[in-house]
Amino acid sequence: MNCLESSPLIFRIFTHSIHFVSLPTYFLALFSLVSIKSKVFVTYRYFLLWHVLENLFFEMHSDFLVAPAVHPPFCAIRATGILSQIGMSSLVQFYWLSLAIQFFDTFLAILTSQDAYRFQEEHKATFLKQDPSAHFLTCDNVYLFVPFADYISTTIIILWIVECIVLFLSIPGTAIFINLSISKSASESTWKIQKNLLKSLVIQASIHSIMMGVPNGMFNYAFFFGYENESLAYGAFVILTYHGFVSTFALIIFTKPLREYLLIAFKMKKTATQKVSMTSLHKRTSVF
Repeated sequence: MNCLESSPLIFRIFTHSIHFVSLPTYFLALFSLVSIKSKVFVTYRYFLLWHVLENLFFEMHSDFLVAPAVHPPFCAIRATGILSQIGMSSLVQFYWLSLAIQFFDTFLAILTSQDAYRFQEEHKATFLKQDPSAHFLTCDNVYLFVPFADYISTTIIILWIVECIVLFLSIPGTAIFINLSISKSASESTWKIQKNLLKSLVIQASIHSIMMGVPNGMFNYAFFFGYENESLAYGAFVILTYHGFVSTFALIIFTKPLREYLLIAFKMKKTATQKVSMTSLHKRTSVF
C-alpha cells in the first residue's frame, strides 16, 4: 500500500476548513497581546503569549506535520504529514506528538529508544502474521500501540491515565489555588482583579481539561477495549488538535484588555467620551 496515503477526504476537508477561523483567531490574540502595554497586565501577558504560541504550534504540528490516519481495530497511528514525507520514523513522531501532550512520555522515549524500536518491530510482525491483509503494518511511518505488551507501553498508558485524572481535577484545583493565593489584606481593587483572573483561568482550564481529557479518555478506552468506528477516532483527533483554537477564542472573549483593544482597534466600539485612544487603553490599570 501507499504508506503516505492520506486520511479520509471528508476528515481533511473538515480539519483544514477550521484553519480559516483558527489562524485569524491566533493572529488577533497575538496582535493584541503584543500591542497592549499595561504595566498591570505585563506578567500575565507573557504567559498568554507563550500559551497562544504553544496552541498554534500544536495545531500546525498535528494537522500538517503528523496528519494522523487510523486503522481500526488496531490501536495504530499512521503519520502521513510532512515529517513522514521527509523520512522521519513513526517512533520519533509519536514521541514528538506526546511531548506536546505529556512531557514524561518523551523523556521515557529518550531513555528507551532502542527497546521501543525493537518492541515496535516485534509487535508489527506478530500482528501482520495474524492478519496478513494489514499491509499498513509494513510501513515505517506506523506506530502500533499494544497496551501492557512491554514495559514501555505499560508506562505510557499509566501516564496517560494519570494525565486524564489530572486534567479533570485541574478545574477545581486552579480555583482553590488562586483563592488561597489571594492575600487577605489585599485592597478591594486587587481582590477584584484576582477574582476576574480566577474566572478567566477557570474557563481556560475547563476548555483544556475537557478538550484534552475527553480524547485521552477515548484513547485509553480503545487501548483496553478496542474500537471499530474510525469516525470516533478521527473525532478525538479533531477535538485534541483544535483545543488550542477554542482556548484562544475564549481568551479573547473573556480577557477584557484583549477584547477592548480589538474592538477599539477595529473601530467596533467607542468609549463614553469618544476620546479613548490606543495610548489611553495601554495605560489602563484594570486587568478585566
